[in-house]
Amino acid sequence: MINAMRLPRLHWNSLFFPVLLSMLFFSGGCASSHRVGSSSPMVTYAWLQTAAPASNEPSPGTIEILRRYGLEDLWKPQTAYCVRVLDALKSPTAAERFAALELSFLRARRESHQGHFASLPLLLKCSQRALNYLGEREPGDPPPGFDQRFAWATMMYDEVVARVVEIVFWKQDPDGEYGDLRLDSGDWKLGDFEELAAVDRLEVIGFRDRFIRYGLGAPLVGLIPRRSRFSESHYFPPKGLSVAVTATLDVEEGIEGRPEFSLRLSNPLKHPSISLGKIHAPLAADFTAPLALLAEKGEKEMQKLGSKEMFHPGKTRSEHRLIMMEPFDPEKIPIVMIHGLWSDPSIWLALTNRIHGDPLLRERYQLWYFMYPSGEPFLWTAAMFRESLGAALDELGIVPGGDEGLVLIAHSMGGLLAKTMVASSGNALWNTIFSQPVGAADFDPETLGNLKRALFFSPDPRVGRVIFMSTPQHGARLARSLIGEIGSVLVKLPKPFAAMLKGIAGSHPELLQPEMRDIFLKGGVDAVGALRPSNPIMKAFAALPIEADLPYYTIIGNQGPEKPEGITDGVVSLKSAHLEGAVSESVVDCTHHSPECVAAQNEVLKILKAALQGAP
Repeated sequence: MINAMRLPRLHWNSLFFPVLLSMLFFSGGCASSHRVGSSSPMVTYAWLQTAAPASNEPSPGTIEILRRYGLEDLWKPQTAYCVRVLDALKSPTAAERFAALELSFLRARRESHQGHFASLPLLLKCSQRALNYLGEREPGDPPPGFDQRFAWATMMYDEVVARVVEIVFWKQDPDGEYGDLRLDSGDWKLGDFEELAAVDRLEVIGFRDRFIRYGLGAPLVGLIPRRSRFSESHYFPPKGLSVAVTATLDVEEGIEGRPEFSLRLSNPLKHPSISLGKIHAPLAADFTAPLALLAEKGEKEMQKLGSKEMFHPGKTRSEHRLIMMEPFDPEKIPIVMIHGLWSDPSIWLALTNRIHGDPLLRERYQLWYFMYPSGEPFLWTAAMFRESLGAALDELGIVPGGDEGLVLIAHSMGGLLAKTMVASSGNALWNTIFSQPVGAADFDPETLGNLKRALFFSPDPRVGRVIFMSTPQHGARLARSLIGEIGSVLVKLPKPFAAMLKGIAGSHPELLQPEMRDIFLKGGVDAVGALRPSNPIMKAFAALPIEADLPYYTIIGNQGPEKPEGITDGVVSLKSAHLEGAVSESVVDCTHHSPECVAAQNEVLKILKAALQGAP
């Protein structure tokens, strides 16, 4: 008998995994990887913005065009070849023209990374491509306002122009040869600047607002030294004048059709727009970066001087001087800003930034600062202010302007200096100090001259209006507090000034009012002591009326909650800051540092705009 062979029994467990793998294999071959997933709008918009110059990679649209012509893997190692292929296309679309521009830009950026002079031709050619894209619209091209590539082309143009400026400024050709590039057209010349920096390489720190005007051109910051071709350069800040500059490259057809490039450096404070060939566009600008550079260069020095000038006004050699924040423009109304006690001009930077950031205000106003040793008695400093400002106005040919007259914006004790420009002293201050008329005083000519400079003044018709910020018109209670007493002791008046007063008390005691003799014997009072409400001179000064019909305004801080003495900014009370006859009296939620307070700045901007519209 033959026994049959027994076959092994198949178990489902042994078949499960092979069957499963087979199903996955065959199903994978039929499935699609295309699908829709969830995403954040920010991620989507970030992908849409993936383009030069925000990236070192071509935009998705350019990649698609490169793929269409078999160039996807060649754009980086053989950029020039890819550009030539695209240039050879007949009737290229806007997308294809942009692809050539984008690749040209990426190549120029790569070559100019180290600032090599040899990259200049690539940058110039790229600027020409960008202008062609922006200025030559073909049938079927999308309107500029709906073409994202249009904005990218503008930014590419701006960046290559910035790199051109860097090369010709820092890597100048020793022979002065720049091929097809001509220099020094526009408001500025390259030689005007001690420093010239592209804004796209700068980080602006410390300003609450950064004011940028979007448009065509490379925003730059230039530093003009005090000794320059500008006749008013002696009024520039100690470390030089920091200005907004915008560079553009124009292209014209030269000999035998060869393009010729012209580099223009424009002042964006003067020019809101620019024309390049067929293109008329806003002129790009950064109005905040120059102030940041000024602060970087000179704010620490000014703050240091502010401290020295407070406690040692005779040792700083800082002079009483006017500082221009832009080159003089006879078509603009000057605004003169005057800082207060224990302060310096840097307190005005935030307000200056906001004025420059407003199109109407920067078009009509120019800004000046007055810097002085704030520890001196304010009547003496006021005399220096009047003389410094008067000399500048005479030199610049500024005549009485009525409503178009210059504007004084003054903070704290600076407001007392400003008042001497718009009030008449008569004999009130002299009679407060001396018991005999000025004609009967037997002083040597120099002493008598200095006394007249400090104690006699009249309105200057060139002043059109005054804005008082946190000004102790009737003195400050803090000046008679313990802090004020300590500060007064620390302040050392200039020796010649103190010697003059002591000399008067010693040689002519009979000419002094009784309550002034001890003050003169001590060499006078400093700025802190002069602000005490009980000071006879402060009382007499507060009573002087401001010129009739002159618009003036008060801005008063309110530190809150209300103190026993009423509303106060912590230093100056509403009662002290109040002026009868003011066009407006604004109480704002600010401390005594009102020039740096947004609410107070808003009031200043409102007043300046209203003045331009004919309001009182």
